[in-house]
Amino acid sequence: MRLSGPAARRLLHAVRAELSKFRIVGRAGAAFKKQPNRAINAALWILLCTHLLTGCNRGLASAKAKLRSTPFSASVAMECEELVTEYERTHRWLWKSDALTNHAAITSLRPQCVQITQLGDVLVCDIQITGGFSHSGILYTPKPAQGGRHLTRGNWQVEQLGQKFYWYQE
Repeated sequence: MRLSGPAARRLLHAVRAELSKFRIVGRAGAAFKKQPNRAINAALWILLCTHLLTGCNRGLASAKAKLRSTPFSASVAMECEELVTEYERTHRWLWKSDALTNHAAITSLRPQCVQITQLGDVLVCDIQITGGFSHSGILYTPKPAQGGRHLTRGNWQVEQLGQKFYWYQE
């Protein structure tokens, strides 16, 4: 589960609304003002943030595990090549996750977006799994780099997963 922006704010608002229903009662039995217990609020906030941060890493690990399957990686490769062909025809270079309805294999990786970009002399399909503070994802290269050079993306870590597939991490 990945939450960001408005979805995370709505969830936090709902949690705070539920917490505001609790009343804190003192030793003498007098009820204090209706406000959430700050310790509970802080603990829930920490749990939510921890889940959101670690959930992104699990998405990349899951995507890497899926690509070990030959039929699945063949499906992703075919869909990436379709996107590269569409880019060459229409010059559309970016697809958000909700625009990938005809690409089931790529959608199952739960990407934030998919973009076609040039890395050196190679045109690649970049399936971005996580973004924000730490970017990571999968690169598909329809054609290998000339001269068998290693694929690089700035100073990010790039490692080959299989034939034509790489994963990157900021």
